[in-house]
Amino acid sequence: MRFTIGVPGRYSVQVRVEKSLETRLATTCFRNSAHPLAGNFMTWRSCSDMFADREFCREFPIDIGLAIDAQEFGITGLCMEMSTMVGWSGSIPRSSIPRADLEKFNLNRVGTAFGLRLKSTCTDLRAPKTNLVTLVYRLTMGPADSYIVDIRTIYPGEDVGELRGDVTRREGRIFFDWSHPGEP
Repeated sequence: MRFTIGVPGRYSVQVRVEKSLETRLATTCFRNSAHPLAGNFMTWRSCSDMFADREFCREFPIDIGLAIDAQEFGITGLCMEMSTMVGWSGSIPRSSIPRADLEKFNLNRVGTAFGLRLKSTCTDLRAPKTNLVTLVYRLTMGPADSYIVDIRTIYPGEDVGELRGDVTRREGRIFFDWSHPGEP
């Protein structure tokens, strides 16, 4: 998916979402919105739906414009607060979850990021609904004073930072498995 947005006042930005990312997100974050599951959006069924959302499209270009003004090129995480609940978070603060209810797991396929997640048997603690959307993108210069935003990932909930090392220790977040039930 590719489209161009105008960033307040002065910039033309091409937004790109690779097909492989759309395919991956369809199995994690854009599953059937009727299923309350950790990491799943309830508001949108696809990247296209999300980028067509009027509220989302009002906020997203503002952040891009600020990044361009500050010349913050490279990979950036953006956590946007929406006016309504948009899905179920894939993580929660570490807080007081007993160690016996947690297990170590890899957050990515290459094994460079790991953390703690709630065991699948602990279904009494449900993934909470959230009004936050995290979007990770890479900002680069394009031709003729234009800019390119390559979307790297999108998920409901708080930004968990870079997937490197012990994410639970660094960010203070406990994760849910993709199949963990969410709040009704």
